[in-house]
Amino acid sequence: LPGGRMQLTRISNSDLTVDVAALGAEMQTLATRDGRNWLWSGDATFWTGRSPILFPMVGRAPMDVISVDNNRYQMGQHGFARRSAFTLVDEWRERCTYRLQSSESTLAMYPFDFQLDIEHKVEGRAVIVTAELTNTGKMPMPYGLGFHPAFAWPLPGGEGQTHHITL
Repeated sequence: LPGGRMQLTRISNSDLTVDVAALGAEMQTLATRDGRNWLWSGDATFWTGRSPILFPMVGRAPMDVISVDNNRYQMGQHGFARRSAFTLVDEWRERCTYRLQSSESTLAMYPFDFQLDIEHKVEGRAVIVTAELTNTGKMPMPYGLGFHPAFAWPLPGGEGQTHHITL
């Protein structure tokens, strides 16, 4: 976005405040009434993601290449949605919807026409994230779709406590 600013949409109710970025339709903050942010900070030293949307693949293709009808396409890990500019199409106090549509740049990596809507909604003390994918083309469209939220650690309020993880 111009000047390096990230477009954010804030949704909230009496329990939660959520900021969603146009870049990747990704949650940037998930804060409770007391101001604590429950999402990972996005510290670039470790991982810049906070809650990326994974589309049109979850994971990685061999050598980052997919084949469709004997044509090869470069596709990075987890696809392209998380690094794509979505368009805000619906905004209310407690929900917002961002949309990504196929374009010249997506077709160069993934030769299918689509529309992907991501809705974030706060309902009580819950955040509900919904994806609606429409194949707008004529060919069958293989895809993978995933959510990858990362939470702060230790969880807010858990600083200085002993944590045991059993695997």
